Amino acid sequence: MSPGKAILSIPGIQPDLVDVDGIKVRVNDLPTSRRIRRHLRRGDYENAEREMVKKLLKPGDQVLELGASLGVVACFIGRQTNPGGRLVSVEPNVDLKRFFERQLELNGCQSTWINALCCPIWENELPSLTALKVYFPSDDNRLGRAGPSAKGGRDIPWETAEAVCHDCSLEPNAVVMDIEGAEEVWTKLPPCFPPSVRVVIAEFHHQLYGIETSAKAAQAVVEEGFRMVGYQHNVIAFERK
Repeated sequence: MSPGKAILSIPGIQPDLVDVDGIKVRVNDLPTSRRIRRHLRRGDYENAEREMVKKLLKPGDQVLELGASLGVVACFIGRQTNPGGRLVSVEPNVDLKRFFERQLELNGCQSTWINALCCPIWENELPSLTALKVYFPSDDNRLGRAGPSAKGGRDIPWETAEAVCHDCSLEPNAVVMDIEGAEEVWTKLPPCFPPSVRVVIAEFHHQLYGIETSAKAAQAVVEEGFRMVGYQHNVIAFERK
């Protein structure tokens, strides 16, 4: 994997525009921690997700991305699935939209951006957050402050993945997911992936919910006819058998 490198570097000044494995990223004004900016400058941002995307996605894939964040992973998805691919990216934090759009424009990528908190199930009935008892920690994470538990958070749409796909006329054959708390959903409700879904790439947050919760969530995917085909750090990739 190519390390991040400054496209324009002045001694003593941190570069703004960096290259992360062929994807350009403007770093200095991103609404994130210094630690994440360091990762971006070193080129090791979301390494595991990127590797799974390279391995399993292909041109023409129709992808639902849950947890769009800054748009960096979306650019990798777009590069991997073109020509002919389509990407719908769901993100609850509306404050990130301008950074997401700038990131895609910088790299000539396209995605339909949806502001919602997506419950990662394909069912008509929408469960309540209270019933699920899902906690989305975000007070110390500027990328997640729109979560329903965030102090000073705003009301955002709470929708199922089925509703999002229906509204966007998307028949996904791949799901890429990084939502803190999503694994809690899958321990209580089955994902019920539609037959079109061939690949699932999901980041599990062991440090927040524990290994047992992640294992139960992964098992829920396996029970729907998938097999694990990749595991790196907290990211697990599944492919339909």
